Amino acid sequence: MSEIADALRYATPMALTAGVVWYLVASLSGEPNWVDGAVFMFVFGLVVTLGWYYSGERTKS
Repeated sequence: MSEIADALRYATPMALTAGVVWYLVASLSGEPNWVDGAVFMFVFGLVVTLGWYYSGERTKS
């Protein structure tokens, strides 16, 4: 269970940052679509988590 908590601790701020960047870009290009933003944040968080998991960073803790 510790690995899941570590992954979430690592991926959540990255996904939130991606959401803010998405919102800024979407606001400049027109009205933001919230479903697209939610999907983007989820996929970005998933990619970051998988990258962290397979990078070996989890074994350095």
